[in-house]
Amino acid sequence: MKTSAQKPKLIALTGFYIASDAAYAPTIKDTDAGYFLEKEPVKIFNPYDASALTDVLRDRLSSPNEVISAPPIAPKSLVVGDLLRISTQAELERKTVFMSVTRLDTGFRIESQPKKSDGTWDRKADRLIDCYLPVTTTYEQLAAAIIEHLKSRKDLPGSMVDFNQPKTARGA
Repeated sequence: MKTSAQKPKLIALTGFYIASDAAYAPTIKDTDAGYFLEKEPVKIFNPYDASALTDVLRDRLSSPNEVISAPPIAPKSLVVGDLLRISTQAELERKTVFMSVTRLDTGFRIESQPKKSDGTWDRKADRLIDCYLPVTTTYEQLAAAIIEHLKSRKDLPGSMVDFNQPKTARGA
């Protein structure tokens, strides 16, 4: 049984919002108050392109998150708001699926929540993915695991294609 002294140590955290047109990965900063903030720059990429996803994961997870001073007042605007043409958290949740990837001293954790019937994220339900990969996992393997998960999801914004069908059936 693990004790609190054996809790995995956080090294880096990243995440990205998958919209109907692309994925948006803000820069995530750790604050001295113990929470994370999303900042510019935001990387925009195709989440199904293994090479692009690998590059984002390597860029965002290879070194520890920078710790910054917590602002006296929490920011109200969404870092990806202008890019997605939205202004509220509810709009963000309806237009995207969020994937979180954490690098721990023991390996990697991938998480993503399902959506509720109103299209917002269901924070109380079991996650659609909550998996741990060993510390020996490469960024290419991490990207492959994420892409496989994305192909299995039915709640991605704008998904009109059943990725489980062979390519010949889609074009028929």
